[in-house]
Amino acid sequence: MDFVSGNGGDAMDLMQEQASSAMIQMQLNVMSSTCFDYCVPEPGNRLTAAETTCIRNCTSKFLRAFDVVVHAFNEQGQSQ
Repeated sequence: MDFVSGNGGDAMDLMQEQASSAMIQMQLNVMSSTCFDYCVPEPGNRLTAAETTCIRNCTSKFLRAFDVVVHAFNEQGQSQ
């Protein structure tokens, strides 16, 4: 990658891609922590069936909400 040649588009694209990746990783960490804390109040050696179902439902809702937010931001960005 040549940052000196004046082709700053590649560098900018790379930085945006890295920022997006970091944002997604952060959201996954928040989702994992939030759902685990909500669904497993007293951790044991294994997850119960109810805890597993709760985590599955929680992550599903979290991902749907995240998708709605991303969609709204994309629409807002396209309208500007």
